[in-house]
Amino acid sequence: MCLNAADINHPLVQLGTLLATAVAFFVAVALPDAFYDRALWFVVTYVLVRVIALTLYAWIASEDPAQSAAVRLWIIVSLGGLTAVLIGGYLG
Repeated sequence: MCLNAADINHPLVQLGTLLATAVAFFVAVALPDAFYDRALWFVVTYVLVRVIALTLYAWIASEDPAQSAAVRLWIIVSLGGLTAVLIGGYLG
């Protein structure tokens, strides 16, 4: 999406990418047991990776009003899905 237009040399983009990659490691660790005893661990780390990405999208798109409106809509839709994933992970 709009992250393709990001300046990859910007420190905040690098930090966000590094942080999302570090959290994704824990998603991978929890994956084998995602449908068993580590469901909530998997879901929380997955949602965290998505929130980091959505935050980066919003920050990068903030410079262009048309892109910012599209990203805002995408964030609203995504938060609905992420909420459903959290509820599913909690309920098992």
